[in-house]
Amino acid sequence: MRKDASSQYLTPAEISKLFLRLYPNARGFAKFVLRWRPRITPIEEVFRRVPPADRVVEMGCGRGMLSVLLSVSGRVKNILGIDVSESAISVAKDAARTLNTGIDFCHVSSFADWPQDTFDVVLCIDTLHHIPPEEQREFMRRLGGLCAHGGTLILEDIPPFPWWRRCINTLHDLVISKQLVHYRHPKEIAEWFQSEGFAISEEILFARLWYGYYLFVARKE
Repeated sequence: MRKDASSQYLTPAEISKLFLRLYPNARGFAKFVLRWRPRITPIEEVFRRVPPADRVVEMGCGRGMLSVLLSVSGRVKNILGIDVSESAISVAKDAARTLNTGIDFCHVSSFADWPQDTFDVVLCIDTLHHIPPEEQREFMRRLGGLCAHGGTLILEDIPPFPWWRRCINTLHDLVISKQLVHYRHPKEIAEWFQSEGFAISEEILFARLWYGYYLFVARKE
């Protein structure tokens, strides 16, 4: 039986096919990413942990893949995707125009551009390691500030261990993003969550092919 985006148990292959349908105008490298990213990152694990919500924000949404998937699933009513890359936001907005859902995307260039509202769910997926080390703590503080009391914050990123996965993750970002990776140990992330008034409900390590990831699900008390 064919599953649609409302299913909590989509496989990476099914998500990849969905993206190609949801981004009909994607070409070149953008289409390549849409096809293969679900197979190397645990997007389905993040997706199924997002609770039903009225207002969701994804910081560092890139081309908006997770935001689009959540929007068409019907699990979230309104979702805002935010990123520093104008080209990525352009791809995301193009996809959003074909959807009759409560989804929007916007480009930001600094903390000053961040929303002043709070949200039921805050998502930050594969973004923290792109933030300069000296700004990461402030980034986490502001991320926590976006979350309403009783809301959920989900963060997924790449760990600095084991050494060989770290090497592969570093090489991947140098080739694809042309950026150095700024790792933070999950123990530091857990401490930051707790200092910002969050209770961690899940802390998980994932391996996908030769890549490694950690995932936090936390509730703001």
